[in-house]
Amino acid sequence: MDDDLDTPGALAGIFELVTASHTAADAGEGDRAQVLARTAAVLAGALGLGLVGEAAEVDDATARLVAERDSARASVTSLGRRVAGTN
Repeated sequence: MDDDLDTPGALAGIFELVTASHTAADAGEGDRAQVLARTAAVLAGALGLGLVGEAAEVDDATARLVAERDSARASVTSLGRRVAGTN
């Protein structure tokens, strides 16, 4: 039973879906991001893992952290383009 269900592989697949969902959301592909996120949630549920955090509102502290992350990502992307000469 240890390897028959390949639970580590299943969890890795779910995390890949979550990453793809975040990437799609960051790229402005909201519909695709939602489909990927829902698929990850369904698969997690099939493994008995309930997902929490379905609240529509984000608290101020979290919103600030997200804004800081987005700003840092934009700076790194901009710097990478300048270094590569692709502006």
